[in-house]
Amino acid sequence: MSSSELLDELRRWLRFAREDLEAAETLLAEKGSVPGTSAGLPNKRQKRVSRSLGPGEKSVLTWALSAGPEALCALDDAAARTEARRLSLAVTGTLGLVLRAKLAGKLAAAAPLLEEAVAAGLYLDDAVLTAALAGVGELWPRRS
Repeated sequence: MSSSELLDELRRWLRFAREDLEAAETLLAEKGSVPGTSAGLPNKRQKRVSRSLGPGEKSVLTWALSAGPEALCALDDAAARTEARRLSLAVTGTLGLVLRAKLAGKLAAAAPLLEEAVAAGLYLDDAVLTAALAGVGELWPRRS
């Protein structure tokens, strides 16, 4: 899978996540609950997603709560990652997804895709990128 194909797949996933969130919000407003999820009327045993997060992050976390223990949340926002851990959800970020794709043989090289992501605004420290890429046998071209 090329870098552009992987980015396209991530964009499609985000679009579906937004659509799922909108549908869940509509059901919650109309019926007080969303079938197949723990969202709905308050219950001491239910895990609730923080309202302070953005709609994309809330969508990912709500989906993961309904999907079960096999779900993996892909989140880069620090507050969203903290919330995922509070909810006992497995979490990774863009870096983790790219490294998994590289290790699974879906990408020939991880560094070019990460360079694109950083150029597009993803913040990752050079030391983190250097260490992560070393783990998959690649070098990070240090930025000045």
